[in-house]
Amino acid sequence: MAGNLEGWAYRDGLPAPPNRRYLERMLNSHQWPVEHERQAVLAIDLDSFKPVNDTYGHAMGDRVLAAAARGIAMTVDERGMLTRLGGDEFIAVIQLPPIGDHREFARSIAEEIRDAMEKVFVVDGISVDIGCSVGLALVPDDATSLAGAVVVADAALYEAKRAGRNRVIENAPQLASEAYGSEDEDHSRWLVSST
Repeated sequence: MAGNLEGWAYRDGLPAPPNRRYLERMLNSHQWPVEHERQAVLAIDLDSFKPVNDTYGHAMGDRVLAAAARGIAMTVDERGMLTRLGGDEFIAVIQLPPIGDHREFARSIAEEIRDAMEKVFVVDGISVDIGCSVGLALVPDDATSLAGAVVVADAALYEAKRAGRNRVIENAPQLASEAYGSEDEDHSRWLVSST
């Protein structure tokens, strides 16, 4: 019973990935897989989700959100882990292969996610266009910790939204990398300041 309650604590009541509390716990406990030294963090935000809630109501919004989460999770699949920060924001941590162009590998997954969200979602007979923007950061290239990479990826996501949405951005402001790139950084800081 306690295990079931703990599982519910890391879900948001939707058939969706684990939530922000789960991500925070994993970052603070260093329980991420360590079979590869390099990892990518993708910060994902749906582009046109608010109009769905405004037009069709929150029940419809929840169904669309669940469908989108399934699409993102299927794209990430066994290459990493997906968590939902809240609302229509997600974080994916991708295990990178030991050799090859790591940035290109991570960007290809980000583009797959963007492409998956470009399709028309049909929920309860209603067609909905959403799309998404993605910010990308690599460990250890852009930040020396996963927590730092989350903040750098979030800054890149903000740039993607500002630049017109429906795109992948990997060039986050240097300030984010400098402020949160240290292994000594408190992993929960970005959880408080993340937008």
